[in-house]
Amino acid sequence: MPNVPDGAQLSDDGQWWWDGSNWQPVSGDGGGDAGAAAFDFDANGLRIDSETSPVPTAGEALKAAFSVCNTGTAAGSAHVTFTIDGNDSGQSWDSPTLQPGTCASPDGDGYVHGLPQQTEGDHVFEASATPAGAYAGGKATNTVKIAPAP
Repeated sequence: MPNVPDGAQLSDDGQWWWDGSNWQPVSGDGGGDAGAAAFDFDANGLRIDSETSPVPTAGEALKAAFSVCNTGTAAGSAHVTFTIDGNDSGQSWDSPTLQPGTCASPDGDGYVHGLPQQTEGDHVFEASATPAGAYAGGKATNTVKIAPAP
């Protein structure tokens, strides 16, 4: 593992090392097959915001922010879907083709728009990326307290 700095964090499969910002491939192993793409969410996870107000409020449309990273060993694209309290939200996002060790967020303002409005109270939002990576199974979860309508 000639390109891995001393003390660097290695992935569970030993094919990646963390440079403090991104996963980098371990080189110098003599090659091998091309591998496969796999996706996990970055350390920021899944953020849910209101489309129109400073806090998610009952009856308002919502939006999701996240960054998905290719933790696999080959280039590929992630398909991200969203559930709310275990129910399909009807929204999804496809990443551009990502090389191993690179990440992407939704284009434009960094959000997937159009998540359905929710009632007041706690709701569990989950984003799932496929093909899933090994670190969190390609999932990011956030329990969000939806404020009462004004």
